[in-house]
Amino acid sequence: MKPLPILLTALLLLAGCASAPRLTPWQAVPLLATLPPDCDPGVAAPGAAPVIPGGLAVVRSDGRDVVLVAVRGCLMTADAGTGASDLLPTYGDAIAPTMVDGTSAGLAFSSSLSGSVRAIDRTGAITFNASGLRHPLGVRLLPGGSLLVAEAATGRVLHLGPDEDARPRLVAEGLDRPCGLLLVDATQAIVTESGGGRLTRIRLDRYERQQIAGGLEQPQGIARMADGRLAVVEAGRQRLVAIDATSGRIEVLADRLPVVAGGAGSAPDPHAVADVAAAPDGTLFVSGNATRTVLKVTPRPRPATR
Repeated sequence: MKPLPILLTALLLLAGCASAPRLTPWQAVPLLATLPPDCDPGVAAPGAAPVIPGGLAVVRSDGRDVVLVAVRGCLMTADAGTGASDLLPTYGDAIAPTMVDGTSAGLAFSSSLSGSVRAIDRTGAITFNASGLRHPLGVRLLPGGSLLVAEAATGRVLHLGPDEDARPRLVAEGLDRPCGLLLVDATQAIVTESGGGRLTRIRLDRYERQQIAGGLEQPQGIARMADGRLAVVEAGRQRLVAIDATSGRIEVLADRLPVVAGGAGSAPDPHAVADVAAAPDGTLFVSGNATRTVLKVTPRPRPATR
């Protein structure tokens, strides 16, 4: 039998290991800790907290990666390396951007507050504008100038444009508060169902859908990682997860993130969205809407070996 002091020491060591905080494989540090002075979040809905920022997208500009940020009072850019920020025009005082997408052709953003979506080309000219939507969130630019939009309040995904006179085409319905959108290719997309806690694949060329993963708690933003997996902000659990689109396997990348869950009838803000965007080098960016920051999320460095 081992002496009592040795047993006590071993038990204390085990207790210390059990209570030590678990280190997630990725780490999140602020990229953008402050907003430009001219980005006034005062356009928030009456009684709603000005939770910002929301939607994110990464674009290439002048040989560098730039993060587009949809903030309650403006659209802005942040250098992916330095965090240096600037404002972009939204071309309309009634527009309060919620989520954003950007390609080499231009950018598009939705506004759940005003029920509208807008597309702007590289010159700054408005190429598409639509209003009367019911809580539009995720938006994606399609080839040819049309848009894919998640209409959260109706549980639908719509194809809009490319002309403003074109009638909306229903892509999917019966979804439970669709939020984030990711284009897979010309025929399919993936949508997060924030209300249903699901990740769902939908077809753009025919009425068809398939669940990829379930059991999530308010999944919102989605992006494709460098290794092909899907990065999803699980706002209800304040964490970022990676999901294998084939097997549905879920891995927690980072937790205890400063994000708040929005949604119909939930506090503190029904228009709050926590998004994620991926850079070509594998870096992920998450909108820390609880602290008004943009987080840079990277793999945690390996411990130095002696």
